[in-house]
Amino acid sequence: EAQLRLARCYDTGQGVKADQLEAFQLYLDAAKQGNAEAQRYLGKCYAEGRGVAQSHDEAATWSQSAAHQGDRDAQFDIGRCYSSGKGVSKSPAEAVAWWLKAAEQGHDVAQYNLGLCYANGKGVDKNHAEAVRWYQHAAENGNGPAQFNLGKCYDEGVGVPVDRAQAVRWFGQAAQQGNPMAQFRYGECLMLGTGTPKNLELAVHWLRFAVRNNITQAHCYLGECYLDGLGVEKNEVEAVRSFRLAAAKGNALAQCLLGVCHLHGRGLHKNQEEAVRLFRQAVDQGCAKAQFYLGTCYLHGSGVTKDHREAVRRYRIASDQGVADAQFQLGLCYATGTGVGKDTRNASRFIQIAADQDHEQAKAYLKKH
Repeated sequence: EAQLRLARCYDTGQGVKADQLEAFQLYLDAAKQGNAEAQRYLGKCYAEGRGVAQSHDEAATWSQSAAHQGDRDAQFDIGRCYSSGKGVSKSPAEAVAWWLKAAEQGHDVAQYNLGLCYANGKGVDKNHAEAVRWYQHAAENGNGPAQFNLGKCYDEGVGVPVDRAQAVRWFGQAAQQGNPMAQFRYGECLMLGTGTPKNLELAVHWLRFAVRNNITQAHCYLGECYLDGLGVEKNEVEAVRSFRLAAAKGNALAQCLLGVCHLHGRGLHKNQEEAVRLFRQAVDQGCAKAQFYLGTCYLHGSGVTKDHREAVRRYRIASDQGVADAQFQLGLCYATGTGVGKDTRNASRFIQIAADQDHEQAKAYLKKH
């Protein structure tokens, strides 16, 4: 024990001048006497080449010795060795076996790794419910990545019934630990009111964190907030800047929203041809919203030759993908016989579908008709 404590002092420079060679020698002496913690630290020295030439074989040997004595951190370390094949023959199943031992002793990263193994069927049969169980253990132990993954499981209904409130709860906890994607998802939920009451100011707060952490999608949502003054002072120029940053990285939604700015001259000079180019770019990446806007360009002849049939075709594609604006406009086309045969039945059907998605114009139309 005394050797181990002294080794830690030399290793960390606590109370003495840091000396990795001396630390290694003291770890070695204590490890040879069977001290599991010293064996684990010795394994780390070999793994990282601290105070001794790097040797993954020696690292695995000493980590395994400590693991067999029940040291949970060593059990985690040897699990990583088997997962990566460093110092031992690669064996995902053996990695799972060691991580299970560490996880049962409360090692949060081992618990998280087990969740990943069950989610991906690596070293064990795929089992999403079991993945959720281990994510939950790790999340409750404060593991940020596990909290985020658990939130995704609740959001998507993978291994557990869909529960948006639980998804938001775990996204929020992971966000507070600095997980960039969690910051984005938490901000998104707060902005849209998904699983939690809308809180636009708080949404902007978290979206800004996500933007600083280079989450491209966050630029889109933050840009929308600036564009319409949601939770922040309206600033169309700043909105355009956000959209451009994300669009430059190939984000389809950002390309679409930047196109909207060009179409209406918001935050920059109106350029309908550029708007159409951006909408096409976004459509090529499967952006349904861009299909709607491209349809509107064809309907009015904005940046393209007016073509009502093409407008209806674009609206139909976007409508099939759930875009309420497109469903409403398609209904209006049927109602007026624009680009398609007049059909009041289909008009009512599509406008009702839009209204069911809480589309305000569609609801107002149905009240009048």
